[in-house]
Amino acid sequence: MIAFILLFYPSASSFVQLIRHFRSTVIVRYWLIVFCVLTYLEQQRVRRIAVQEAGQPPPTWGDIRAELQREHRRKLLLWLCDQLLAGADVVDLQVRLAA
Repeated sequence: MIAFILLFYPSASSFVQLIRHFRSTVIVRYWLIVFCVLTYLEQQRVRRIAVQEAGQPPPTWGDIRAELQREHRRKLLLWLCDQLLAGADVVDLQVRLAA
C-alpha cells in the first residue's frame, strides 16, 4: 500500500502532508459524529423531560440511549416476526440484515 501511495507522492514531504491531512480530516469527522450523536441524545432527552411526570429525576444521555436501543430492538423483532409470518426465507433475511 505504501509503495502504491509513493508512486503518486514521490517526495517525502508531500507524503507527510497527505498523512497530516488525512489525520486531521479523520479527527474532524470523528468529532462531527460525536457532536451529532450528542445533539440527537439531548433533543430526545428534552422531549422526554417535557412529557415525564413531575417529581421524576431528569433522564441522562445513558437513559435515553438505553431507551432508544430497546425501541429499536423491539421494532427489529416486530419486523422479523412480520417477515417470517409472511413466509420470508430465513436465508434471505440473513442476507438482508448482513448487507
